[in-house]
Amino acid sequence: MTDSTPKQEPPYGLRMPPDLKARVKAAAEANNRSMNAEIVSRLEETFLAESFATTGKSADNLADIDDLAEKLVALIMEKGLIPPTRER
Repeated sequence: MTDSTPKQEPPYGLRMPPDLKARVKAAAEANNRSMNAEIVSRLEETFLAESFATTGKSADNLADIDDLAEKLVALIMEKGLIPPTRER
């Protein structure tokens, strides 16, 4: 039998100035998430923005977005909502 419970990362002690901690706490409450989730979200956004700034695109999601756009166009054409156009 396999254990289907998600594995948790070991805790990471993070020291920060009290005023920054208060700002993180307030943002977490405003976004209805834990302080940890708020910190992780903001770090991910920072790295994504950094990637975009250096490459001009978000490499992590660009292929997925392009694939979804192609599927959406095909579905719209299949449903007859717009006439077929020339190849992309």
